[in-house]
Amino acid sequence: MKHVGLFLYLILLFSCEGIVRFEEPQPEGVKAEVSVPKKLTGTYQLFDSPKSELIITRERVIQKITVDTTFRFSSLDSADRIQILEDAARDSLKNDPTFFTKIVGDTVYGHFGFVDTLLSIPDGDVLKKFKGYYLLNSCRGENSWYVTKLGVVKAGLVLGNISTGQDLKSLQALTNAPSDTIYTFRPTRRQFKKFINEHGDRLQTLYVKVPARQKH
Repeated sequence: MKHVGLFLYLILLFSCEGIVRFEEPQPEGVKAEVSVPKKLTGTYQLFDSPKSELIITRERVIQKITVDTTFRFSSLDSADRIQILEDAARDSLKNDPTFFTKIVGDTVYGHFGFVDTLLSIPDGDVLKKFKGYYLLNSCRGENSWYVTKLGVVKAGLVLGNISTGQDLKSLQALTNAPSDTIYTFRPTRRQFKKFINEHGDRLQTLYVKVPARQKH
């Protein structure tokens, strides 16, 4: 895998910054929760993958993702080889255990750590409960809120983003917004309810709870 292709893949896969925003915390008219319910607190791992975690406290929901990758240095073109050498030299100086590139012989080793705060109530983010979901409203600027859906299932928690092109088109249709010009929405409570009913279970990922270590 080429260096450029690798990083493009990582950006697309792990970026939580979708194209859909809301002008206010969703849904409108629903009272904000004071804190995250105690029953949800703990550490969760992505099903079948310890490389992605959710860490939930009474005030915050944090997503941590780590990626380990290896590929052949000889498989890269000259431009990518130069970039890899620069990355490895820089990372050796930074000595950052969460993000580094190393070259051993013909093998390139990459370790990447990503941390994103999906909800921080002390910092002004808003948690609401609606239609069986907890909605994590993260403020990303003036009149700009990013919404993540968190659902409780028997196996653990399901996490879903409102961020895709299909979500965009659905919200444009529901709110009668002009296509290709509106990316920030202010749906009514009824419109948002319809959106959740029709698309609530799309692109969800399952996280299972990590048992707490027993004290000896």
